[in-house]
Amino acid sequence: MEGEKPTSEQVREWYGEQDEAGNDLEWLRYNLSLTPTERYRKHQRRLYSVHRLREAFRLARARKAGGST
Repeated sequence: MEGEKPTSEQVREWYGEQDEAGNDLEWLRYNLSLTPTERYRKHQRRLYSVHRLREAFRLARARKAGGST
């Protein structure tokens, strides 16, 4: 029924195996299967993406406000 809170079984189906704190165990296992270098490179790519997004938002706000870049 619409608006009802999902059961814990439904949540497990949606998000996979979790520990008591709600951490995704499948994702943790995957990350631990990578070498430290692979994990570092993955982190660096995501960090770069965050920086690019921040800059894009900053530029969009500046354009909306009519300011300069």
